[in-house]
This record gives sequence, structure tokens and C-alpha cells, in this order.
Amino acid sequence: MDKKENKCCESNSNLKCNNYIKNEKERLYCSVAAAIVGCSTNKDAILSKNFKKTDEKEIKDKNNIKKEFEFLKQVFNQENNTKCGLELIERNELTIEIIVKTSYPCFFIFTVNRKTKNSNIQYVNQIIEANILHTITVLEEPNLSFRIYQQNNVNQCDSHLNKTFHKSTKLFKKLTRHIDKNGLCLNIDMKSFKLNKTHNFTLDGINATADVKIRRKNCFGYEEVIFGLEELKDVINKIFIHVFNVYRNNNDIEELKCNLTMANFILQCITEYYGIIPLTMRLLVLAKMFDLHFSGDFMDIREKILSHNCEIIKGACLLTTPKALKALSILGESIIKYFNSIIELYGDSYFFPPESETTRIKEFAKWTKLIAIILKVKIWDNPVADVYVVKLQNTIKDLLEKKILEWFSKKNIAIDNQLTYIDYICSIIDQLYLCISSHHHYLTNIFDLFQLNYTNIVFKVVNERLNLLIKSSITNTVGELNNKNHKELEIFTRSTMKLFDALRQFRVLQSNLNCTDLISYEDYFETTSVFWTFTWNNMSKQLIYKTLEPQHNERRKHSDSITSVISLKNNKIFDFPCFDSAIYCLAIWKALSDDYVRLQITNPRIARICSLRIICVFGENLRLYSKEICKEARLKNNAIFFLKSANSIEHVVEQITQNYPRFIEIERLKVLLSEEEYFTVCNTMSKIITTTQNICYRMAEDLVVMFLSKKKDVLKNLCRNLSHQGVKREKKNLKALVKNFLNHEGMENLVYYLDKLYNLIDKNLSSRLCKYGSEKLWTLTECYIKDSLIMGQPVKYYEQMESACYHICQILKVVWDTEKSQLHKEIKMNKISTEDLILQYYSRLGDRTINTPIDSHTQTLTLRIGYVPMSGQQILLSMLIIRANNVPILDTFSKSSDPYVRIELMPRYYFPLYLYPPSTTEIRQKTLNPRWNQMFQMTIAENKYFVNGACLRISILDHDVVLFNDIAGEAFIPLSTIPKMAGSEIKNLPKQIVLPILPVSYNQYGIEFMILKDRSIQDKDAKEFCDYELYIKNYHMLPPTSDDDKEFRIEAIKTFDKRKNQIKTVIKNVF
Repeated sequence: MDKKENKCCESNSNLKCNNYIKNEKERLYCSVAAAIVGCSTNKDAILSKNFKKTDEKEIKDKNNIKKEFEFLKQVFNQENNTKCGLELIERNELTIEIIVKTSYPCFFIFTVNRKTKNSNIQYVNQIIEANILHTITVLEEPNLSFRIYQQNNVNQCDSHLNKTFHKSTKLFKKLTRHIDKNGLCLNIDMKSFKLNKTHNFTLDGINATADVKIRRKNCFGYEEVIFGLEELKDVINKIFIHVFNVYRNNNDIEELKCNLTMANFILQCITEYYGIIPLTMRLLVLAKMFDLHFSGDFMDIREKILSHNCEIIKGACLLTTPKALKALSILGESIIKYFNSIIELYGDSYFFPPESETTRIKEFAKWTKLIAIILKVKIWDNPVADVYVVKLQNTIKDLLEKKILEWFSKKNIAIDNQLTYIDYICSIIDQLYLCISSHHHYLTNIFDLFQLNYTNIVFKVVNERLNLLIKSSITNTVGELNNKNHKELEIFTRSTMKLFDALRQFRVLQSNLNCTDLISYEDYFETTSVFWTFTWNNMSKQLIYKTLEPQHNERRKHSDSITSVISLKNNKIFDFPCFDSAIYCLAIWKALSDDYVRLQITNPRIARICSLRIICVFGENLRLYSKEICKEARLKNNAIFFLKSANSIEHVVEQITQNYPRFIEIERLKVLLSEEEYFTVCNTMSKIITTTQNICYRMAEDLVVMFLSKKKDVLKNLCRNLSHQGVKREKKNLKALVKNFLNHEGMENLVYYLDKLYNLIDKNLSSRLCKYGSEKLWTLTECYIKDSLIMGQPVKYYEQMESACYHICQILKVVWDTEKSQLHKEIKMNKISTEDLILQYYSRLGDRTINTPIDSHTQTLTLRIGYVPMSGQQILLSMLIIRANNVPILDTFSKSSDPYVRIELMPRYYFPLYLYPPSTTEIRQKTLNPRWNQMFQMTIAENKYFVNGACLRISILDHDVVLFNDIAGEAFIPLSTIPKMAGSEIKNLPKQIVLPILPVSYNQYGIEFMILKDRSIQDKDAKEFCDYELYIKNYHMLPPTSDDDKEFRIEAIKTFDKRKNQIKTVIKNVF
């Protein structure tokens, strides 16, 4: 073996360095020096005292090591006579304690190898016995590893026990060592070992385990090197103080960079040599950066050092490193101490009030940026380190909350007037809004560095303070409010609505800044919202009266036409006149709605109350405005003023009806309210608006009627002229001719006037009112035409009147409702021929008989009746008169009656007496319930039988021997309603029927009779018909032309007629 091998095999060092260790400072110095050389790749060449051949690289490495020791010497301020570290560290050794545990005696071979670039050098080859502790010392070298083999030849164990074979190049020794090894059981790299800790391994291939512990023994003679967290912290402190002191004195940035590089290398050597986790070293460096008090350029240098170390530990922090927690705790304490020093030095005005200058906030951000760099690294995700983060966060939060409370305490001043105090609170909220919105960006960025939400912290405290102020101020204000004082109520409403809007904007700011705890304030305004609605109503009424003032002021004229300048849905330019007040009213209501909508109320109860009350205000104001406009119009009594007033009412009502859902944003209620509540609110609003609309429309329509009433006299005369045009007159004198000539152009004059009047309405009224005015104008015209219509004229006259009416409707653009028009009915009836009118008359009497109900007191006639078709287009009508009941007493002397039945076909012109003579029954004396059971038959032409209006007239009369026979009553049976018989025999008659016998009265005379009566002057048939029917009505007896075979002699009739004429002459002469 050479000298070097012998030197490495020495188990105990004779060189003791205790003479050089005067104090802890030198000990620390030597420990660091040992780490530097121990981690050097060329340590052998540098430590060799007799190296003969050295290349340039070796010389360079030696010089570097000398520079590092020179730097270390300056850091520890060692004296010149102190021995060089190169002489102190040549005997660093590693002590390996190993015991192999097995269940039976056996031997193993333990080897220590060093890996180099081109070979594998073996330092130790020793046989160890199982279950016995062995201690092996080896010189500390880089890249060491050890192996354990099971021995082949057990007999040779004794000769090799405790014997170490060193490296040899001889083939014989290599073969010998190879033969002794049975198989590799364990191969471990010493880099993976942690010093002073026992490691347990399971051997491969056999049932055995090995406990291995490695300790370092240095040049000081200690069994193990003591270099822990405190020593590393002390070294870091000395190194960085020295580096920055040199820079402070020399101000050489390049020198600073070199020194920092040297410091980084030394610290890496320490962590590698002493098995310290690199993360621990980096954390202590970071902590030292916060302990140093720098300013100016040093801030930038420190920031770069922090960023560099944080970048390095970015990956390491993801690993589980429990041993670094103590260093992390030191870093946490340093950060908190650094932050507190900033607050002590520069104050806490950065946090609040928010009106702090931006430059001061930026300055604070600069100082806290160092902390932000550290907090971004994910090394705080454990319970130990998180304590310091939470502590720092709590410190910042406490400072911020303290400043907020101090700011509010300064703002808390005593104000006697509660309304003024509410305005003062609004000013506080405005200050908060302005300042926070202006500076939140900078402060939020700063607080984000500390993993804090600035807005949440600030708004939480601010909300609490504001809620207390708002609640107390509103409660006190409502308690002192005199709701009967409109002026005070108005000031209250303005102040509280302003406060509500300020809070709303403040809440919007919180929402925009992503605050999680938004201020809740609307519940405090539930009571105040009720007072708001009263103020809205009072103020809107006052403004409505104010808008109407120009109409009483001659200095301001009304506009003939106006364009609405308000943004209204489907708004168009009006081409008809209305007052400016209509536009002013709409502006008032739109402003009221905007004030409400601007509040953006989210409380369902307040929203429901306010929205409904606004609709009520709309309704009340509309009625008030309409009422005042109508009142003014009546005073003016001017036609054009009527039209303007009607248009103004129409305009405001139409716009409110169409736009009120948009004005109050009714869709928002759909979100706030339940489906049932929303339906109820909408239904209530609709009813209020509809009711108001109907009332106001009636007022506007009344104004249109007033306008038309001023034209009624002229219209009435023109309609009368139209009605008298073309009238057939009996007298042909000069007066009649002149009158006929003047009325000749009645149609043209009326049409011209109506056309002119319609154009005036169409031009000056809205579409609905124009339609209404046209209909009213037509109704008025129709009424005047009807009143002036002349009865008894030829059919052509009525055809001309009907044509004129249709022409007028066309001009007025209305539809003539002929079904409901009395004028049309009269014209239509007068157009019917005399014959048809008579048939209609009897047809109606037949319906009257059929539809009259029968009771026990009704006069009735029981009979059986039917018809049988015969040859020659003839009808055989057969009837059996059975009896009568309840015949009235017509003979005052006998207190009874002598009834008989008369049967005849009507009408008379259709069934003349000479072709169809009447039939009568026998007379029954003194009875009110006579019985006859008499059979009658009549032959009727088929073409007359089924004509509508042809009927059978059945009369019950009281026979009088001396005077005339009185009529007890009549019944009319339409021929078309008589049932058909199977044969002409009596047995084939249908079942008996009971007819009501009705007394003659005016109720039986309908419009047909009236027309025939008017026509009787010129129509012979109408005259005969009317005379016959009127005679029966007036005298309750048959006329002389009735040809009644039960009447007394003709001479009596003539005498009676003569006496009647004499009586009429006497009466005429007297009166």
C-alpha cells in the first residue's frame, strides 16, 4: 500500500486542533471552512502537501478555494496568525456503525467505494460477523457508497476478521476478494443518509436486516460535528452584514454581485456538507432580508435577493419538509416584525380614511412588496406556518378596522334637526363612495398581496356603522315627523329618498367591487315609503294645478299643436291641437316614475306599496286634470277650446295607459314578487287605470258633445229641410210653392254642412275622439231626421230619405246600425205597401193571442179546428165551437150577458165579405159560460190560406135587442198555424184548444197601424182598415160595414148615425 492508502486506513487521528479553537467564533469559522473544502471536487489535489504535477485547472481550483477562504476570513474577522482552514480540515472522518441481524451465525463482507469518472475505487473491504456491532472509520470523500455481501467460505472467517483490504491493482487480490463474495445483499449511496440517524435495511436474498448509523468526526476531535439551525442562522447573519457593509463603503455593484455569489456558494456547501435541507437555508436568507433595515438602492437589491431565493424554493416548497418548519417560523416572525416596523416608522394612515393621497398609498405598496413576494410562494400551507400568515392578516385587519372606527367617531357630530342629520349621513356616504371608488384599486392590490380582500374588510365594518346610523336617524326622524305638515313631509321625503339613493349607489359600488357582504338597508325604509307616497300625491297635485295656470294667464297663449318631447312608446307627432299642460303633466308623471325607478327597490313590500301608489297617483292626477280642463272649457264655452280640451285629456290618458308598465318597470316586480302577488298587483293596476281611463274618456266625450251641441240648431233646421223636401202637399197655394222651392236643396245643404263639420272634427280631434264625434254627429242627425220625418208619404219619399241617410253615414265614415235604429225602422215600415202592413198587423195580433198566458180568470173560448186540402186548390177549414168561459157582464140590467160567437177571415181586402161572409153561433141567454158545440166550415183558396198575416178573427159579442151588440173580446188565429185533418168529418178534428179572448185595447196597435193611420189620408185601403179597427176600439161594437146578421134593423143604425153626427156638430161649435 502507498502512503495515501495507509493514511486513509488510520482509524484515529493523532492531529488535534484544539489549540486553534479559542472560541465559538473560530469553531464556527472552521466548521464553515470544512464544509467548503468537503464539498470541493478537487479536495485531494488541494490538500495534498506533496503534489508534484498540477495542471492549470488544479491551480485555478486552488486559487478559488483560497478566495473563498479569504472571503470567509473577512466575514469572521479572523486574525492573520490564525491557521488556514486548509490545514484544519484534512482529517474529517465518517464513522459507520453497522450490525447485521440474522437468526443463525454467519459472516458478511462490508465494502466502501468511491465513484469517480473512470473507475470505482474501493476504500474498505472488511468481514463482519452477524449480530455484532462493528464500527468502521473512513475518510470523508465525495460520492461514497457501501455494499454488503454474503461470505462464501465460512472457515476462513477467523483469519479475515477485522481485517481491511485496501485498493490493489494486483489480479490475485481481486480474484481473492471476488471468491469470498457469494452475492450482493445491499448497495447504498451515502448521500441518501442522514447523519446521526439509524437506518434499517432488509438484505436481499437472505433473511437478515442491517442497522446502519453514520456520524462525522472532524478535526476538532469531536465525535460528531454540531452544526444546526442556529449556527446556520449565525453564519447567514455574518455573511450578509459583511456583504452589505462592503457595498455601503465601496458602492461597487460588481463587487456586491461577486460577494453575493460567493455567499451563495458557501451556504450551499454548508447545507450539502452538514445535511441541512436547502429550503431551510433559503428561508433563513429570506428572514435575514427582512431583518436588515435598508433604504434607497438597498431596497432594489433586497428585492432581487428575495425574488431569486423565492424562485429557487418554488419547487422545493411543494415537497414535505417538516425540518424546514422551524426556519419557516423564523421567517414568519421576521415578516411580522418587518411589517410592524413599517407601521411604527410611517404610520397606519395608508389604510383609512380612504381620502389618503395616492402617492402615500404607492409608497406603502413599495414597502410591502417584499412581503408580497414571500407570500406568493406556496410554503405556508401547513398549520405551523399558517399561524404567522393569519397573525399578519389579523394585524392588518385590526389596523384597518381601527382606522375605520376612528374615522366614523370623528364624523359622529351632534345635530338637533333629524332631517339635517339625514342629509349629513348622505354626505358621509358620498365621501365614502368617492374615496373608495378612487383608491380601491391601489388598496385592493396591496391587500391582495397579503391574501386579504380589502373591500370585504372595509365594507363589513362600514356597513355595520352605517346600519346603526341609518336605523337610529330614520327612527328618530319618523318619531318627530308631523305628517299633517305638507312642507315638512316634503322635506322628509326628499331627504330620505336621497339617503335611499345614496345607499343604493353605495351598494352598487360594493357589488362592482365584488364585495360578498352587501349592505342591507331597505328594511329601514318600509315606514318611510308610506310617507313618500303621500308626498308624491300632494306634490303631483300642486304641479298639476301649476301646469294649468297658463290657461288662466293671458300672457301665455296656448299652442295650436304640440309635439311631445318625452320619450314615450310609439310616440308620434300630433297633428291636432292640445294644450301645453298635457305635455307638462306627462313630464311630471315621468319624472315621478324615474325617481321611483332610480331607487331600484328590491324589498318586495316597498316595491309593491310604491308601485301601486304611483298608479293611484296617476289615476287621481288624470281625473283632476280632466276635471279642471272640462271646468275651464265650460267657462270658455268656445268650440275650438272644447276640441283642444278633449284632445289634451285624450292625449295624457292614452300615453299613461300605454306606458305606465314601462314607466314603473313593472317587469321588475315579476322578479321580486311571487306569481300570485304579481298577478294581483298587475290586476289591481289594470283596474285602476281602466277605471280612470273610462272616467276621463267620458269627460273628453262630454266636451265633444258640448262642441256638437253648439251646432245642433243649424243641424236641426237642415234636417227638417231635408225631411220636407219632395213632400206631397194637399194645398197648392203660393206659400206652399215657395216653401217647396226653398226645401228643394235641403239634401245638398245638409250634406255640405255635415262634410264641413266632419272635416273640422277630423282635423282637430284624435282618432278615437274623431270616431266618437262622428258617431255622435250621426246620432244627432239621425234623431233630428227622425223627429222631422213626415208620415203618410209615398214610398218613394222614404226611399229618398233612406238613401240620404246612407249618404250621410258615408260622409261621416260611420256605419248605420239599422238593427237598432228607430229611424231605419220607421223608414223601413213606411216603405212597405198598405197590403203588407195590414198583413203584418194581423200577424202580430195572432202572435199576441198565441203568446198570452191563461189563468182561471181569463176569458177563454174552447174549440176544435183543422183544415183539409180539397180539389181545385181549395182548403176546407172546419171548426167546432164548444164553449166559452168567464164572459164579462155586458148587460147592466140583467147583470149577465147573452153571448154569441162571430167568425170571419181577415184582412178584409184579402177576404171580402161578399166572397167570405162571416159566421155566427146561436145566442145563449143570460150566461157567462155558454156552450154551443156548433160546427162551421169555410172554403178558402189555397194561395190565400198560407199567406203570412191571413188569420181567423173570432169575436164574442153580447146580443142586445134594442141597442147595438157589444164586443166582449177577440182572438186571432193565424191560418198557417191551424193543424191539418185526416178527413172532413168531425171525428177527424184535432184536439180541442183553449183561446184567450182579449178585450180590445190600444196595446194591439203597433207601428204598422200608426203608419197606416198616417197613410189613410191619401190611401183608400188604409182608410177603410183604420176606420174599421178604430170603430171597434172606440165603440166596442162592430161597425155598420161588418154585415152582422145579429144586429137590429137598418133604420135604427141610420138613426144612430144621424144622432152621432149631430152630437159631433154641437161639440165642434161649442169648442
